[in-house]
Amino acid sequence: MGPMAIIGGAVLLAVLLWFMRRRVDSSLMKALEEATSRNDVTPLLEAAEQLSPTQRSVFFQQAVLHLWNNWHRPMAISLIEHFTRKHPDEKIVQYWLKQAMEIEPQLARESYDDRFLKNYYRPEIAKECCQTSS
Repeated sequence: MGPMAIIGGAVLLAVLLWFMRRRVDSSLMKALEEATSRNDVTPLLEAAEQLSPTQRSVFFQQAVLHLWNNWHRPMAISLIEHFTRKHPDEKIVQYWLKQAMEIEPQLARESYDDRFLKNYYRPEIAKECCQTSS
C-alpha cells in the first residue's frame, strides 16, 4: 500500500469521525434544550437510541456531564438510572453511578434503591472507570 493510499484513508477516517461527532453534538444540544425545559430526560433517552453504540456512549457521557456541571443533578441522576437499565454493560454507567453515590448521596439514594444497586452497580468496575470509559 502506497503512501497516498494511507494518507487518503487517514483523511477519509478523519472526515467520517468529524461527521459522527457533529451528529452527536447537534442531537445532544437539541435534546438537552428540550429535556431541561421540560425537566424530563425522555428527549435525551430518545435521541440516544437513534445513535450507534459508540455514538450513544459519547452522547450519554456528554449529556450527563452537561447536566451534572450545570446543576441539573436530579436530571443527571435520572438519566444515569434510565441509561443503566437499558445499557448495563457500558462501563461509563459504572463511573457515573459511583460519582452520583459519592457526590450526591442523598439524591442517589432517592433514585437508586438497594435492588437497583444490587442488579446494576459493579464497584470493582466503577473504581477502574473514568469519564471516557465506554
